[in-house]
Amino acid sequence: MNLFGIVQGGLDPVLRDICVRGLVERNLPGYAIGGLAGGEDKDSFWRVVAQCTAALPEDKPRYVMGVGYPLDIVVCSALGADMYDCVYPTRTARFGTALVPEGVLKLKHNAMASDERPIDSTCSCMVCKNYTRAYIHSLVTRDAMGSQLLSYHNLSYMMRLSKDLHMSIVEGRFPEYVRGFLRTQFPKGDVPQWVCNAMEVAGIDISSCCAPVPV
Repeated sequence: MNLFGIVQGGLDPVLRDICVRGLVERNLPGYAIGGLAGGEDKDSFWRVVAQCTAALPEDKPRYVMGVGYPLDIVVCSALGADMYDCVYPTRTARFGTALVPEGVLKLKHNAMASDERPIDSTCSCMVCKNYTRAYIHSLVTRDAMGSQLLSYHNLSYMMRLSKDLHMSIVEGRFPEYVRGFLRTQFPKGDVPQWVCNAMEVAGIDISSCCAPVPV
C-alpha cells in the first residue's frame, strides 16, 4: 500500500503552490490532486490540473481525484496526469446512458425501441456482442438488469479508453490519438474552448479538429 499526499488549495494558485511544495518535500510515493471535479468551471479545472502536474515529480504517479468523463481524462492525461477515479460510468448507466466513442447514447429514448444495432459496433464487450439497443431499451425502462448491462459496457469502454491512451503514449503517438478522439467526439469541429486552451498549454496542435472561427 502506498500513501499519496493530496494537493489541496481550491482554485487559488498560491495555496496550490504552497501545498505542492510541502508535499514534494516529503518525497511521497505518489501525489493526488484533490478539490476538483465538484462543479467548478472547466477553464478553472484544467488550469489547476496543469499547475499541479507541472510542479509534481514526473517519476511519481499523479492522480486527479474524482475525474471520470472521457474528455476530462484525455485532457488531464495531456497535462501530465496518470490516474483517475470516478463513479461516472456506473452512475450514468443507472440513468440509461451508454458511453460510446461519439460521446453518449441515451438508451431510454424512444428511438432506441426499434434499433437492432449493438450499443457500439467497435466494442467487443459481452453486452455489445449479445444484446441490441432495442433489447436494452426495453430493460432500462423497467428492469435493473438494464443498468447492470450498461454498467458492464461502460466499464469496458473506460478500460479500453485507458488502454488506448496508455499505448498511444508508449508508442509515441499520443498527439495523434488526442486528435482522433476529438474528431470523433466533435465531428462538427465545435471543440470547447477550454479544451483548445488546455491542449495549447500541453503542446498538442488540435487546429485540424476545430471549425474555423467566423470573422
